[in-house]
Amino acid sequence: MIARDSYLNQMIKYLDTEFIKVITGVRRSGKSFLLKLLKERLTDQNKQVMYLNFEHPDTFSIQTSEKLYSYIVEKID
Repeated sequence: MIARDSYLNQMIKYLDTEFIKVITGVRRSGKSFLLKLLKERLTDQNKQVMYLNFEHPDTFSIQTSEKLYSYIVEKID
């Protein structure tokens, strides 16, 4: 695993801002991996994180914002 501290620190710097964050890049450039690193970092800081893979069959039924909201509410402790 290669640490991408500069990218990760840039993302963390803007986490608590009102701006929408967009991660772009060519296919297989490490976007999902970067988000997994962010998830690990936040989890290490005892922050709650939910990861959803919309290409996994468990999430195929989540097609609207209402269904996403219901799913999240159901999973929150």
